[in-house]
Amino acid sequence: MRKLIAVFCVILLTLGLPGVALAVTDTTTVTGDVAESISLDAPDSISLGSLTVNGSTTSANQIITVYANNPDKTVSLTVRDDKQASNIGKMVSGSNVLTDPLNVKGGDQAVYVSLPTSAGSSITLESAGAIASGQFQVTDFSVRQYVYWSDKNASGYTITLYFEATYNV
Repeated sequence: MRKLIAVFCVILLTLGLPGVALAVTDTTTVTGDVAESISLDAPDSISLGSLTVNGSTTSANQIITVYANNPDKTVSLTVRDDKQASNIGKMVSGSNVLTDPLNVKGGDQAVYVSLPTSAGSSITLESAGAIASGQFQVTDFSVRQYVYWSDKNASGYTITLYFEATYNV
């Protein structure tokens, strides 16, 4: 009964005094974790234009950027042909296949090397990229294709490159 009288008195006092309102407060703590992350930004496409017969055609340098949020680690960056069955490493146009594999260079790979011709094999472009500012760039990635007189005349030769960035353990 005392509590009821006390609450009633507080209500009467509050209602009776101008400018006084009832108020309550509470707090909430918000928490969150930033997961270790890594992502990759490679060129959408690289055009070699008209390929030189009995010679090689080379692309301009392209930039590949690896983004990562763990400055205590370095990254590896690899490239390979995305095909898994036949004509691995080679540019194709329908049933036409160029004789030589596509060549790539960039990062730690200072000279052109042929793409591997076995499924899943890759070339390491970078083996210890430092991620001090949240990103690492390979600024000199380029491709080169040699074409022989025996390669078939066709338009639209293509190859899809598969890039992979991983943290070094």
